[in-house]
Amino acid sequence: MATSRAQDARAFSSTRRLDGISIRQRLSYYSRSRILVEPLLWTELHLDLLGCDFTRPSPAPPDIIMKLEYPGDDRRLRSFKSEFCPEYGNREGGMRALLGGSEVPLQWFMHLEMRFGDYPGIILPCSYFCLRNECTDDARPVPPPPIVAHVDQGHIAFMRKRKIQSLYGRSARYNRPGAKLASLRLKRLVPTEPLREPYLVAVLIALAQQQWRTLGPATIKRVSAVRSKLLYTSVGPGGNALHLYSTTVSSTFLAMVDNVAFVPPTPQSLLIQLTAIPFEPLDTLRDRLMALILEAPSLEAVGNSRDLVACP
Repeated sequence: MATSRAQDARAFSSTRRLDGISIRQRLSYYSRSRILVEPLLWTELHLDLLGCDFTRPSPAPPDIIMKLEYPGDDRRLRSFKSEFCPEYGNREGGMRALLGGSEVPLQWFMHLEMRFGDYPGIILPCSYFCLRNECTDDARPVPPPPIVAHVDQGHIAFMRKRKIQSLYGRSARYNRPGAKLASLRLKRLVPTEPLREPYLVAVLIALAQQQWRTLGPATIKRVSAVRSKLLYTSVGPGGNALHLYSTTVSSTFLAMVDNVAFVPPTPQSLLIQLTAIPFEPLDTLRDRLMALILEAPSLEAVGNSRDLVACP
């Protein structure tokens, strides 16, 4: 194990200098058994392989808010607050109700698919949201591009633990050495910096892939990248926390992920910007989130989904 860690450390240092090569070439610097795993088992090495970096969280501007009023808002907010109780609750369900309820501008859907080269697609459990008025357009031949995704820290921890238990089978339950190995493996997968969660990067990439597929052939000829956003709810020392992850995913980066042998003409990376969003005051949370996600002070100022996700 120590040897494997030392090799990975050398590879980590080396690939920082390997610009302009394909993902397949980068894979040759790592132990394939440690790299070719599903996103729940990703580590810092995968972030390095994909050229990912994160900014420090910056506070959300307090004056950015979209004034929205709908019947049942008081009931909806009470329900949302109850879902974020530390003892129980469904934080992902609470966010779906808050942002994608029947009257609000967004409509929620479940799960994204990440595609990586010729390997089978991987379903990533999460929620994602599209503009509601475009979802009800019967004339659209394809679904609208998604605007933002959401996943909760507790859900990731639950899925990761269940995955490790499935890998170690009965030994993780009834055999003390097996249970210890499973526990150590799970501990190594928990990021030392909680906001640098590798699973979130996979969701951002999957969202960008979905955006690119649904923009349509005519549109992608005119754009160079897409804007991928993700809301991440977690529990920290100060209680419930909410962050918006935003990144611009270039068409070249998407081509690298789609074809691992593709050599990019220029170095590619993912810079992920973090915005810290306070929960309180709770009665304005949805309106503040809508203004950040839709990048507009009012619904009238919101364009279509192509305007929101496509970069010229």
